[in-house]
Amino acid sequence: MSRFFVRIELPEPPEADYDELHEKMEAARYYRTVETTSGSRQLPHATYTCSADTWTKDQVLDEAYKIASQVHGNLRVIVIESAGWTTKGLLKA
Repeated sequence: MSRFFVRIELPEPPEADYDELHEKMEAARYYRTVETTSGSRQLPHATYTCSADTWTKDQVLDEAYKIASQVHGNLRVIVIESAGWTTKGLLKA
């Protein structure tokens, strides 16, 4: 199973746009937390993680962009396929 990190930036949005983005992304199974050896941790603002059995990073990018486009017209999206991660300083979720 592939794991992905997605970062979405909404330049100069009303803060409510981020609230709506978070709701839509979570409904599509993109989460703002990661599990670590010391428990669940909150990812940086507007950063999500998801797992996909058969999707490529391009497919994840297309879906995330489509979801975010419903909230805001001017956005920036990056998707990173991950083989693993480590964290330091993230807040407890």
